[in-house]
This record gives sequence, structure tokens and C-alpha cells, in this order.
Amino acid sequence: MSDLKRCPFCGWTVEWEYAPDRDDGIVVNDKAGYVSCWRCNVTMFGHDREHTEKRWNERVVDQDILIDRDRRRDRD
Repeated sequence: MSDLKRCPFCGWTVEWEYAPDRDDGIVVNDKAGYVSCWRCNVTMFGHDREHTEKRWNERVVDQDILIDRDRRRDRD
């Protein structure tokens, strides 16, 4: 596990969630899951927690995304 960067869209903290593999909610693969922002619902799915968290933290954020985020914040 690693410290996860905040959401690039809203700045909220994100969390790792394990993904249920079956309809009854039972987790069969204990590594699969996703990084998720509960505020704006941005998610990044992966089959391996360590790899997915690394991808999340190394993502590249387009400058236009940050500008749009700031505009939304100013409206609220």
C-alpha cells in the first residue's frame, strides 16, 4: 500500500476499494479493485493493487483538466 495522490479533478482524498468478482459480492481475487474518489466518482480499475496505486500516483494530468476543475470550484 502507498499514499495515494488526491483526485486531480476535485482535490478530494481517494481510497482503494476491492472489487467483488461475483454478483453476490464475494471477492474471489483479493488483488483486483480500484482507486476511487467518492466526491466526483473518478475511478481507476486494476487487477493488482500495487500496480494500480502506482499508476494512479504516476498519472499525467492535462493542464486543461486543472483549469476546468478550478472553474468548477469558483462556481460552487
